[in-house]
Amino acid sequence: LNSLEDKDTAQALAPVLSELAQSNPRAFKSVSGDTKPTPRSPSKTALPKSASPRAAPSASSPAKPSASEPKKTRPNLRSQDSSRSSKSVPKASKSSSAPTQQRQPDAPTLEPENSSVVPTLEDSLTVLENLSIPQWGAPEDDDGILSGLKSGSWKYRKGAVDSLGSFFKNHFLESNNKSISSAEFIVVVKAHTKNMKESNFNVTKSILVLIESICEVHEQLRLLLPGWICHDAAGLAVDKLADKKLKANGLDVLTALCAVRLPGEVIT
Repeated sequence: LNSLEDKDTAQALAPVLSELAQSNPRAFKSVSGDTKPTPRSPSKTALPKSASPRAAPSASSPAKPSASEPKKTRPNLRSQDSSRSSKSVPKASKSSSAPTQQRQPDAPTLEPENSSVVPTLEDSLTVLENLSIPQWGAPEDDDGILSGLKSGSWKYRKGAVDSLGSFFKNHFLESNNKSISSAEFIVVVKAHTKNMKESNFNVTKSILVLIESICEVHEQLRLLLPGWICHDAAGLAVDKLADKKLKANGLDVLTALCAVRLPGEVIT
């Protein structure tokens, strides 16, 4: 059939010869009668221009895999990267998509009544006496508080201030009473410790601890500390920052004051 010079026959044989040239070149040679190694240019009689078969693969182009060879598939790098990234990065759940906002504790907002008024020493002594403070009227050698404040020995004065601080913290936190006597305690201590300018550092340390305890109670009860107490306490704390023995206590008082007054009021 290939030797016939028939246009219709040549058109019908064109795809068959083209497939034969790729699958079995030796058979194609015998059929076409071509002595060349590859059927690049078939004869004009066998393959007319109108029905030229698919071009046979050239020597420079890579040979196409035969039907018997398994096709090598190129790995999809994009899919591998996406799968690898999906494994390495866990998806955030809906609950963790939005940052959780932790509620900050409420700052003190209530101002004690008559906070700007400084009570007199007489009124303050009356208030403390009515609180039924243990050992309030006892002698100094029996851990008396009032007698200890008036004593010339720094040990008795220190013991009296320590007792006032312990009572203040325990009494007003347990009672949860908003009407506390911070001003009266400070007035009594100031009157018996040279306006809180004691020369003995042990007594001064006890005064700073007392102020810190008062601030803690105000913070727990959400009560602002009277402004004049903040002014006097901050002045004492700043003055003791240069003292190596009292620096830590001074810093503690300044920090405690910032919890019950605005920081700007503490440093001015």
